[in-house]
Amino acid sequence: MKRILKFKESLILTLAGVTIFLCCYKNTQQRKEFDKLKETNIELHKDLETALTDISLLQAELEMVWDENQIFTSMLAEIEGEPGGSEILSNLWDRHHNHEIE
Repeated sequence: MKRILKFKESLILTLAGVTIFLCCYKNTQQRKEFDKLKETNIELHKDLETALTDISLLQAELEMVWDENQIFTSMLAEIEGEPGGSEILSNLWDRHHNHEIE
């Protein structure tokens, strides 16, 4: 009977040891995977920061081009309102348009 109890205790201790080992091994694997994900997350945040900076610069440039376009539109409207201005603009448009087709 003592042998059976010792065997049971040994078996329980062995199973407990194996369980602890497997849990620690699995925890180590999960930790490695977590560290990889953390690295990837850091890289993605850096890429996002770069992209947001690029977008800010592009937006500033777009606003500058938009403002210039508004100035030229106003200038063209003034020229068109002058005597002969409409014909001059029409001729310039036709020359530029025909040049693009060739």
